[in-house]
Amino acid sequence: MSMLPMWAVSPIRSANDADHPHDNPEIAVDTGTPDELRWVDRAMASMHRQYPLRALIVRTEFTVSASQAVKARMVAEQYGGDLSIWQYRRELQRGVDFMGGRIAA
Repeated sequence: MSMLPMWAVSPIRSANDADHPHDNPEIAVDTGTPDELRWVDRAMASMHRQYPLRALIVRTEFTVSASQAVKARMVAEQYGGDLSIWQYRRELQRGVDFMGGRIAA
């Protein structure tokens, strides 16, 4: 074997990929909402039609990881009005009660 001249060599080092093929896990595929939880989608849609602010609060409470003060500010920005933490908590409780009534039905 002889050495290659510098002008014939790429200046970027290459990775050593001379390895056997790996058995990588399959990509997780979103199959949608399970049948036993479709009532949650229907209940949230019904709440959104009747009480849009309440539905926004419930969705924010259970999908965002932050303090309730931050969540109240986020909801106020999205809804376009003022919302205190007390109002946020009251509407959240009403929304949870609404969902509790739907699961009982």
